[in-house]
Amino acid sequence: NHEARFARFLWKHQEVASLLNAKGMDLPHLLGLGELNIEWVESGTEEATPALIVKHGHVVRQRSGYTASGELDRNGISGISGHTHRLGQVYKRSRAGMLTWVESGCLCQYDPDYMEGQTSDWQQGLSFGTIALRGGGFSVHTAPIIKGRVKAGSVDIGA
Repeated sequence: NHEARFARFLWKHQEVASLLNAKGMDLPHLLGLGELNIEWVESGTEEATPALIVKHGHVVRQRSGYTASGELDRNGISGISGHTHRLGQVYKRSRAGMLTWVESGCLCQYDPDYMEGQTSDWQQGLSFGTIALRGGGFSVHTAPIIKGRVKAGSVDIGA
């Protein structure tokens, strides 16, 4: 949804939009994604395996993990989303087996200009996992970033 902010900005500032169009530039080009070998996905849901989806997400619930629970109920499949900027993970066992949904946290600053005087309920962190080459099995985990350090299992990484 953050790229939608850019689109709204261009609608309000047609002179900037015209300049960018004249130069053949779009958001992926402006961000230099090609040079960073990052694939731009316009929107939607990516299927990592038939049992695991990855999406930006649009469900927002009040607390960490609540959104993950809502996404799991809504999608009926395991997945990862990041819309809320919160870090959490929930599990559910069903006839389909063990399901999980991860809210992947954020890497952004806690104090954006538009939240002046407020405290965001965001958690810096990341999600990571493995996908089996055969069979499509997977594991997904979360790792909080605390005081600039990521701790996941026996790994401790600092900026």
